[in-house]
Amino acid sequence: DVRELIPEFFYLPDFLVHSSSTHEPLGVKQNGDEVHHVELPPWAHNSPAEFIRLHRMALESEYVSLNLHHWIDLIFGHKQRPPLFGGTSHAVDACNVYFHLTYDGAVDLDTLKQTDPHLYHTTLRQIDCFGQTPAQLLFRPHPRRTLATDVIRPLFQALSAGLVGYPRVRLSRFRRPLLFLSIDGDSCVGIDTNRNVSVHKWHACPPDHEPPFHLTTRPSVHYSVGVPFATHAVTTYAETAVVLSSSLFITFRKHLFSCGHWDHSIRLTQLETGRPIQTLRQHHDVVTCIALTDDGTYLVSGSSDNTVMVWAFDVGSEQMVPQHTLYGHDDGVTCVTVSTSYNVVISSSRDGTLIVHTLSNGRYLRTIRPLSQHHKPSRLTWVGLTQTGHVVTYGESTSTLYLYSINGKCLASAVVDQKLHAFYLTKSVAVYRLHDMQLVLEFDGSSDKSTAPRGFQSAIHSLCLSSDEMHLMVGLANGDAYIYTPNAAYLRERLQKRLTNLGF
Repeated sequence: DVRELIPEFFYLPDFLVHSSSTHEPLGVKQNGDEVHHVELPPWAHNSPAEFIRLHRMALESEYVSLNLHHWIDLIFGHKQRPPLFGGTSHAVDACNVYFHLTYDGAVDLDTLKQTDPHLYHTTLRQIDCFGQTPAQLLFRPHPRRTLATDVIRPLFQALSAGLVGYPRVRLSRFRRPLLFLSIDGDSCVGIDTNRNVSVHKWHACPPDHEPPFHLTTRPSVHYSVGVPFATHAVTTYAETAVVLSSSLFITFRKHLFSCGHWDHSIRLTQLETGRPIQTLRQHHDVVTCIALTDDGTYLVSGSSDNTVMVWAFDVGSEQMVPQHTLYGHDDGVTCVTVSTSYNVVISSSRDGTLIVHTLSNGRYLRTIRPLSQHHKPSRLTWVGLTQTGHVVTYGESTSTLYLYSINGKCLASAVVDQKLHAFYLTKSVAVYRLHDMQLVLEFDGSSDKSTAPRGFQSAIHSLCLSSDEMHLMVGLANGDAYIYTPNAAYLRERLQKRLTNLGF
């Protein structure tokens, strides 16, 4: 009886469900009951997603972290081998002794191949059947991780009880809606609806510093990127007019990518100077959205010509090269997202269809069709992929948020009472309303909610979160920007108390 805690228990709820539409019947048990879905314990509330979520929380819990050294000792350490194979009696005491062929180096296969080829092949088959332990790396007990309560942890890792807002910042000389905000290294970037780009100096400070950032505005660093947007005032065809949103821009390592221009181009610009680097015209209609992988190696673009293109980007040569074109949409593409971790490109079109392709070779995987409460497709204007493999999308025409598994199963949906303009995915998924930043949905499994910032006098048009998730920038329709940081007062008190206990 071999029972193995396979990785699927921590990330894949689908393996617990038997879909009769895609799988053969499994038959019936002796009592006549049909063999169907896996029977879950009561604490899972008959939800495979909840079952997997709780397993993942347990795996990442403090208890597991504090006992992880025992597992290291068994697999890689001093409890791996019994005395017969150069180990110690600790392996025997821990009931960690297996068949001799499972141990690395227990048999000299090279010599055996020369002396007895038949026994050599038999031994190989037996090793393949039994498996093999990894090489022993440690010969002394692995130290236990220090208790979190005994460590003055880096302050940015602590959770705050609230947010602290700072006076408004004027990033642009024009009072136009801030369409895009970004913190790129030591630069803070703001772009308005007229393509005016402003670049300012940014420096993040430790949370115990007041304020925990330095923002130096530079009115002189200001330029207009590309050619005008394909808005209703520019194009004569309403269906080709681009929707102005933050998905028209991306910043990465002092580079600015932009789209939505009336000439169907994607433009690469030097961020600090505004110098044009490259102009790409591969699409046959207006490019409506772009997305970049976290490492900056691939750019994905969606267009009103119903296609999605994947580009390889080389930071050194500052050039983009087309890799493959993705087809399948029957209407113009409205939003895209990409992930190297999951090797997927997810795109949506005006008809409310989500299509998933592989990033590496552009292979079609599946189609997802979110439906509203009235079973009608909704025009999707934003899509995102979380670190846990959940697809979050927003239907503008029905004001509905959808949460899907990466395999296309709908996990949740909610109708919001206001039109949403700005979205940002953190390590946990939180979506906020347009004016008052009231929390609508939270999919992080925690009941703890940070204090929401006060309401604004103007609509929110853009959001930006620093890479360490310690600074939130909010761009408004009147051109103002606000910066919020976690309330670090209790962190400073805790640090001072720890230093006092240490004698400082």
